[in-house]
Amino acid sequence: MRIGRACTLIALLVLGVGAEAAAQTVCDADGRGPAAQPGFGLLQCVGGGCGIYGGTRTAPEHRFTVEPRLWHIAHPGPADGVLEEGDQLVAVDGAPITTRIAGRRLAQLVAGAPVALTVRRTGTLRTVRITPATGCGYPMLVVTEQSALPPELATPRTTRAPAVAPFELGLTLGCDGCRWIRRYDGAVEWQTLEVPRVLAIDADGPAARSGLAVGDLLLTVDGRAVMSEAGGRYLGTIRPGQRVEIGYSHVGESRTTRLVTGTSQGVH
Repeated sequence: MRIGRACTLIALLVLGVGAEAAAQTVCDADGRGPAAQPGFGLLQCVGGGCGIYGGTRTAPEHRFTVEPRLWHIAHPGPADGVLEEGDQLVAVDGAPITTRIAGRRLAQLVAGAPVALTVRRTGTLRTVRITPATGCGYPMLVVTEQSALPPELATPRTTRAPAVAPFELGLTLGCDGCRWIRRYDGAVEWQTLEVPRVLAIDADGPAARSGLAVGDLLLTVDGRAVMSEAGGRYLGTIRPGQRVEIGYSHVGESRTTRLVTGTSQGVH
């Protein structure tokens, strides 16, 4: 099952969408692509009401009723050497962070366009400038009752790489919206909007002698529906050399077959 660019490309081309769109990087589970990033990975609000990436996809907004602390500074990155772990964000381009204008400004950064951030560090206010850069490092938000970060968030995340198919079945699938995505926690999972249909079978691939045929519908892997959220997460845990059971429909008849997964070709 070439779940990845081959699958997405086929699916999009079947629907009449160009190959260039098919090759776009998907950064996370929300389907967002690379965009201007500030270079810090975590905003922490202690108490108060905070929210990020509200509004619309084309006009997102952040909302803060308290001044958030900034964590997980990317090295290298736009904030490297400028911001420090735990800096408290006070204003954006002179607008208090608790105002709507500041929330919008921070959510609608432009790559290459400098922005002034006023932060409180060890009780002293200082204004620094960062130049956002295009990437997948969308900040996360955590709201806590205490100033200490939860243990699971104390260590900065590694930069999220584009999602890559973790295994190979030797199938090319046609489906609407099928793709691999990388979640906020770094895990890879599969998403699709419809049941995948087999379009081609590699003659030397794992599925070559499985009984699968062109036109079959792929339904389950190890009993988990490929269209379900749980199934998508499970697919991301499968590794090369793993024996799996494939449930599929052949001309309306439900069947199962077993095969051993191959090594991914590194497609997205």
